[in-house]
Amino acid sequence: MAPPKVFTLEEATSLMERIRQVVRQIQADKGRADEGRVAYEQLDAAHARGNGYDMKREILATQIIDSMKAVQAGFNRLKEIGCEIKDIEMGLIDFPSMRDGRLINLCWMIDEERIAYWHTLDSGFASRKPL
Repeated sequence: MAPPKVFTLEEATSLMERIRQVVRQIQADKGRADEGRVAYEQLDAAHARGNGYDMKREILATQIIDSMKAVQAGFNRLKEIGCEIKDIEMGLIDFPSMRDGRLINLCWMIDEERIAYWHTLDSGFASRKPL
């Protein structure tokens, strides 16, 4: 496995808007998948056979599958960039970086105006510290 791309703060900052757009699309696609899953479960729970049940079920299954494929494509775009999404709903992103000679993660949420936090590789969001 290749070592992770390591970002400077400036490099990570230059990617913020692009990443924000990708994450918002992932959030929307996941939302569609979740809505489809709920509707699918409700349809099954109603035991409403007939009245186009099979067609409705197939349409919902296709919606769920297509939405999850789109989510995976978004994950792949982020992986190509070199960052990692840690929480879809929060829009939480980690960028591998260096600090004082050791590998760390720059930690950013897409609603934040700038990348202002970091944490060690073995800790997470709750342990993030100001840059």
